[in-house]
Amino acid sequence: MSAYPKETKEQPTRSGRPRKRHFHGNQNTENDEDVQSSASAKKLSSATNVIVGRQSKSFAEKMDEQRVTRENRRSSLATKEACQARQQQLTEKNEFYEATKGPLYGAGIAD
Repeated sequence: MSAYPKETKEQPTRSGRPRKRHFHGNQNTENDEDVQSSASAKKLSSATNVIVGRQSKSFAEKMDEQRVTRENRRSSLATKEACQARQQQLTEKNEFYEATKGPLYGAGIAD
C-alpha cells in the first residue's frame, strides 16, 4: 500500500499539475526543541518544515567553527602584517635620523 493515495478523475489538480507531496522526514529524528541547533539550522528547518537531527546539528556546528577559525586566522595575519609594516617604518625613520644627525647615544659620546 502506498503512502499517498492515487489521484482519480474526480480529484482535480491545480492547473493540470500533480498534487504537491510533502516530505515528512525520518520518524527517528529528534524534534528541534530536543536539539539545541544553530540559528542557520533553525532557519532552514522552519522554512522547509524539516526536523533537524543530530547529524545536521553537528554538521552546522562544524561548518560554523571552521568559518570562525578561518576568519580569525585571516584577521591575525592582517594584524601581523600591519605590525611588521609599522616596525619597518620606525626602523627606516631611525636610520634616517641617525644618518642625518649621527648617533644620539653610544659609548664615549658624552666625552
